[in-house]
Amino acid sequence: MPSPELSRHSKTPPAPATVTHGGFELPYTCHMAAIHWAMMTLGKSQQEANRIVGGLTRRGCPGCIGNGQHTSLSALEYGNLFCCTATLIPNRGALHGMVEVGDVLITAHPGRPTHSMIVRQNRRPDHITVRGFNNTGTLGTGAHLEYDDVSHNISKHKYWHNPGNGEFGLTGNALYVIRAEAFLSIARAVSRLV
Repeated sequence: MPSPELSRHSKTPPAPATVTHGGFELPYTCHMAAIHWAMMTLGKSQQEANRIVGGLTRRGCPGCIGNGQHTSLSALEYGNLFCCTATLIPNRGALHGMVEVGDVLITAHPGRPTHSMIVRQNRRPDHITVRGFNNTGTLGTGAHLEYDDVSHNISKHKYWHNPGNGEFGLTGNALYVIRAEAFLSIARAVSRLV
């Protein structure tokens, strides 16, 4: 089922877009922004969404558990919690039939994703837009570790390294979809952990 609410929330920059722990203020990553928007979709305020993202980050932070430096949410932790239901999009031609408004797209591997974005629109095969945070490394847009306030039509050839082989983005990673309802269900459960 599409989630227009998750899509709509992706049009709002997370505020704040940092978490504080270990005496450091660390910026959000794209994964943290996706979780933040999911929490807002579940009825949480910006501040409550940030508190949950911060708690989740501290829960797996090497510095907070005494094993290294303080970090933002790890891709491994995010992958283990949120990406277990991800489905591979085999090529650009399959994109339109596999994604719905509000779905979460991830790149690389579900166990350790490198990027997350929210599907904003899926009007037709040549018009599928996404919103995200820190889109620079994948889409070549926006600013490093900041909200990208433009929806990008990822059905265009320019966003694919090799569209026929499913190599997405500037570096040619695999592209996966996580259904909005699955992502939100996991977010609901995770919000009780922190």
